[in-house]
Amino acid sequence: MGLLKARPGAEAEAAPPSAGDVLAGLASPEAGQRRAAAQALASPHSCPLASPAEAVPLLAAALRSEQDRPAQEAMLAALITLATPEAVAALLALLRAEDAWLRNAALAALQAVGEPAAAALRGLLAAEEADWRIMALSTLAGLRCAAAEGWILTLLETEPDANVCAAGVETLDRIGSAAAAAPLEALALRFAHEPFLAYAARAVRARLLPDGA
Repeated sequence: MGLLKARPGAEAEAAPPSAGDVLAGLASPEAGQRRAAAQALASPHSCPLASPAEAVPLLAAALRSEQDRPAQEAMLAALITLATPEAVAALLALLRAEDAWLRNAALAALQAVGEPAAAALRGLLAAEEADWRIMALSTLAGLRCAAAEGWILTLLETEPDANVCAAGVETLDRIGSAAAAAPLEALALRFAHEPFLAYAARAVRARLLPDGA
């Protein structure tokens, strides 16, 4: 079923789709129809479903099998626009996707969601898998969240994995303040046996201090 309807005596123009139109559009063999359906789900005001909460699982399910990049982009854009906790959870799940493009796009989408994604990312800093902690740090680097620096400094106090610490240092290089100087020096001392990490921590420390001391 198409998402465009013609008015008598006028050129075809976009009409508000019904719930049936959207569901059919997401399952359509035509990528353009799937893209249009995702765009319809992105608007809380014109979305034909009862609530954004209904749209998120449909988008998440569609993304798991979608191969067309423009359609994927439309679905991701819809999740960004909705920005509900469920939408954030769906984007986080995509960080495990086999498709590297989709993983990177999900990371960028979480950054675009902004503050609503912050709490979920904070939770990932305590994930058992180091890769998840690194992904959380990488995402926080592009997220304008005032509390993020404190979360990262708390993590670095006890983080045993040098790669995670390196990701934390890199993130602080982007969003850190002079408040990170002492913790970065402590990190350099704790990882003195990892010369590159110690050097990076001290280099970022020097940059963050007003006088470069």
